[in-house]
Amino acid sequence: METLKCSKCKEIKSTDLFGKHKNTKTGFQSMCKICTKGYNKQFYIENKERIDEHQKKYQEKNKEKNKEKIKEHNKRYRKENKEKIKQYQKENKEKLNEQVKQYHSNIREKLDPIYIKILLKNQGFKAEQITDELIQLKTITIKTQRLCNQLKN
Repeated sequence: METLKCSKCKEIKSTDLFGKHKNTKTGFQSMCKICTKGYNKQFYIENKERIDEHQKKYQEKNKEKNKEKIKEHNKRYRKENKEKIKQYQKENKEKLNEQVKQYHSNIREKLDPIYIKILLKNQGFKAEQITDELIQLKTITIKTQRLCNQLKN
């Protein structure tokens, strides 16, 4: 069993307590995993805003790519965990119903495009007829109606 000296704590430890690093002579990182974890934690604390900003930029830049990955992951998870999901839904029926009500209330209140599409479909429009312009017009109409109702009261 090989050993290495950690550059941080200076202890001699087994190589399985070091992370791999192909660009070094030994093939391992210079700090042991415990010291590396502490170093990374401290670095995050000291650079939280910069790291968060970087992650935010990355997520915005790769929104579509990540959206597909998340969609695939969720699809695979639902397929592999059908019974677990059914059990959760059964045990949390009231909580889930409340979340659905809250969601629908929010999209109605904010005039979310999803809500506007549902309204237009209920009024007889086909999916291919519903354009962004039609959604904007419907949104303006609803806002105008709401404003008129507020002025009446």
